[in-house]
Amino acid sequence: MALSNPSFYRGGWGDPAVIDQVLAVATELPEPEHPAVRWIDLPETSGGITRMRGFFESPARELPLPPASRAAYFELLLPEGSSPAVKPPVCLYLAATAEQGYTLRRRFAAPLVRRGIGALILENPYYGRRQPAAQRLAALDTVADQLIMNTATVLEARALLRWLREDGFVHTGVSGFSMGGFMASYVAAFTEFPIALIPCLAGASASMAYSAFPFAHFPAWKSLGDPVEARRKLADLFDVFSIERYPLPAAPDLVQLVAARSDAVIVPENVRRLARHWGVPIRWIPGGHFSSVVRGRGQLHAAILDAFGMMLARDEALEVPRAS
Repeated sequence: MALSNPSFYRGGWGDPAVIDQVLAVATELPEPEHPAVRWIDLPETSGGITRMRGFFESPARELPLPPASRAAYFELLLPEGSSPAVKPPVCLYLAATAEQGYTLRRRFAAPLVRRGIGALILENPYYGRRQPAAQRLAALDTVADQLIMNTATVLEARALLRWLREDGFVHTGVSGFSMGGFMASYVAAFTEFPIALIPCLAGASASMAYSAFPFAHFPAWKSLGDPVEARRKLADLFDVFSIERYPLPAAPDLVQLVAARSDAVIVPENVRRLARHWGVPIRWIPGGHFSSVVRGRGQLHAAILDAFGMMLARDEALEVPRAS
């Protein structure tokens, strides 16, 4: 977590008209765009991994993104030896709350890249290189900013998946931890073609997250009004984005849902709701919301390998033609 003293939402709820605008976009997502990707530097290879960095204009043009967030930056990691004729599976990794930059996800994904699964790492709006100048670290100023960030991330992730597919990367997927896992689930609900989906420590809704330690201490509750009323209002707002309200992934058999048995942030029942909605089993790992990421890394890697392994086997069995 890239947080210390700054609190979320010190500027309050934000413009109610903006919140309504975001909700309208988020619940009726437009068709994913094909992004015009521009490369920042030439590919470089080290330790069996070829790294490329690029950006594109965010497709979230209907949303009031701050100027610093309008260019969507990403990093693409491919196994050494990949080429236009040899394109590996690629997993898109979305950021957890306050996860700025590529470093944590790059470290997590590197062993999988060396085993043949590329990684596409998107920098969230409002984070890292896309952070507005007046923002303190990763602490978003208003609730409206939070909703804009999440919705824009979904639009950008869908655009990247389309870009990969149209560029000949047939086997793609999306994953993330906590907020990143929730966003991955949202992306999959609005992706028409089959993708591997690996949400890690994410449930059906984020509405309960701010009632648990340490997230309960993040919001500046006094800026949101009466704390009891503010918690209820925030939970109701986040429930609009509950995955249970939206379609199943195109290929539920390619879902690996990972949860921690002692998670006090994303409680087991929240994950069970998601599992019931999708009709999929849960892969339980020991530990809590944060400890399991470190101690259960091997099991998280195994879930991603299994999801992509099933995708490769499924397509081979069905003799699915490669995308042109």
